[in-house]
Amino acid sequence: MKERKIFTNYISKLPNIFNRYFNIGCKLTNFKCLDDTYTFVLGVMRTAQILQKYQKKINLLEAACGSGLVALHLLKKGLVNQVEGFDLDFQAVERSIGNAKKLNCEHQSHFFSGDLFNIQGVLKNLKYSPHLLICNPPWIPIPKGLYTPRIIDGGINGTKFVPPIFKLAQKIGAGMISLNTSSLSFIEKIWEQVRYFKLQLIESIICFNYLGELTGRSEIKKHIKSLKYSFISTHKSSQDFIGTNQDLYLIINLILSSKEISNNPISSNQFYELLKNFQKYGLQISKIYYKDQRLHFYYFTGNFLKVK
Repeated sequence: MKERKIFTNYISKLPNIFNRYFNIGCKLTNFKCLDDTYTFVLGVMRTAQILQKYQKKINLLEAACGSGLVALHLLKKGLVNQVEGFDLDFQAVERSIGNAKKLNCEHQSHFFSGDLFNIQGVLKNLKYSPHLLICNPPWIPIPKGLYTPRIIDGGINGTKFVPPIFKLAQKIGAGMISLNTSSLSFIEKIWEQVRYFKLQLIESIICFNYLGELTGRSEIKKHIKSLKYSFISTHKSSQDFIGTNQDLYLIINLILSSKEISNNPISSNQFYELLKNFQKYGLQISKIYYKDQRLHFYYFTGNFLKVK
């Protein structure tokens, strides 16, 4: 069927985009980057491009900045004028400062130790007035009582960082927000917060994946494979994810009504029956990107506009 497009062309471009970081000589943190970082980079670049139409000089704030690569990349690309970032990990902050010096960006950047759950502390350390807030927080849902590294713990719903991120944006007056997550999180909880803070989703960037292709951190693989779900979510995208004049893309969450995520194939009939059910959400299908007949999840970067 024509709708069943292979997503590999888009996937193959992602490492090339991310390799630009390595070309400028930055150092990463101790954790390997997962595919969601590629998606996040595309998302924040598109957000900055949109914001440039209304704001000539953009100040960017990155929460949970890690080694500062995303913020510094946008700075070097000329998409923003000044960047700030904070992280709970002091070593990550030191790495960010070192990367800024290596790139001769120390006079346009400011990195400090901060906690998303202590917004007043973050506000006291801010040097610039941010127009754009970006964050790629932990998004893996972790059951209560299960020990896991803090860097991947997204709370029981995978969304515990979403409310403080939106609250921080409200406090600093940021006009736009880029938030990265995945369909493994309970997307409904995110939409609840979007409505509560009166935000509008203006664009989304996605990267499909399935467990057989999962790369990066072994501890992430272990937790994802143990998760179980039984819900369906949808959302709309109003823009092409690569910024061309191609058709609009509507992104479909392929968390099916199965008891667990697995590599088991699903039939074409099951897939299109699912799409029919999406009509009650007002979803109009323009194009469907469905890599093969394996069950997928996706990384999702939502670009939100603050509604005044």
